[in-house]
Amino acid sequence: MTYRIAAKCCDSYGKESRGYLASSRIRIHWLSRSWPECDDYFYPEDFNQTSEQFFKVDNQLKILKDYDAVILNKTYEWRFARELQKRGQKVIVDCCDPDWLLSHSSKQRMNDCLETFKNCDVIVVNGEEMKLSVEKVTKKPVRIIPDRLDLEWHEPRKETQNDEMKRLVWYGYNENLRVLEPYLFDILSQGYELTVLSDKFFLSLVLPGGWGKQITFKIWDPFTANEIIKQHDCVFIGKDPDDYLRQFKSNNRALTAFALGLPVAFDTEDLEKLKSKTARKINVNQGWYEVRRFYDIRHSVLDYDKIVKELLR
Repeated sequence: MTYRIAAKCCDSYGKESRGYLASSRIRIHWLSRSWPECDDYFYPEDFNQTSEQFFKVDNQLKILKDYDAVILNKTYEWRFARELQKRGQKVIVDCCDPDWLLSHSSKQRMNDCLETFKNCDVIVVNGEEMKLSVEKVTKKPVRIIPDRLDLEWHEPRKETQNDEMKRLVWYGYNENLRVLEPYLFDILSQGYELTVLSDKFFLSLVLPGGWGKQITFKIWDPFTANEIIKQHDCVFIGKDPDDYLRQFKSNNRALTAFALGLPVAFDTEDLEKLKSKTARKINVNQGWYEVRRFYDIRHSVLDYDKIVKELLR
């Protein structure tokens, strides 16, 4: 069966560069690179249009008229989705955050998300907890495709571990610094150097006094982040203290570390376990094995291909 897929990403609405948002990069851009049937170049500048012109429903329908199905990645354009279905095109909503819940969204975004669910054929999420949550608000079929990585994007990997573990790196959006905060005293009092790689810094983070010189802040950029991360001895992630929020967290940051050749610590107990060079080698090798076996983006292509063919059959 031959088909054509159009994937629209949430970063087409933003001011940041294409691929800056993790959701667009992981869920669509890397997927499209390995899926010849999928196009992901739907941005105002690609069509020499202003954003106002580009996102009009009639204009979107014209641009995407030749596609068999459209993936909406965190874009909740329910009026557009409704019109696509009316003319026989399939609509897939791809979610990696629970935007249907007021705990994670504004009221408007939540309502738009729920309305888009009503006007789609299938919903794709990245984990079991997300699936169970979606199934409470819609009767539409829900499928799981985990967050996976374009392994070529992460080459070359770091091949050696230093004898001593000195430099830690934490990366993520500024709003997630609250996860790092409870660990700061232990990390810094043990003498570790810590790099925080984020979009903003310390706007919501309370620093323990006297250790400012041990922390370095660098601005996150998807095209330079890998090299910065590989300059460190270990990736520190932290465990979200909020059980409710933790259930929806993706493992993509740990996968990224293993793909780059770094060990992963989820808390300070893990740091203690990873002090020896041998322990870090074992951690990296085990993680890299899991990434190659289960989290290569090409597995997601096969998963999506199956879903699309079921819809079009």
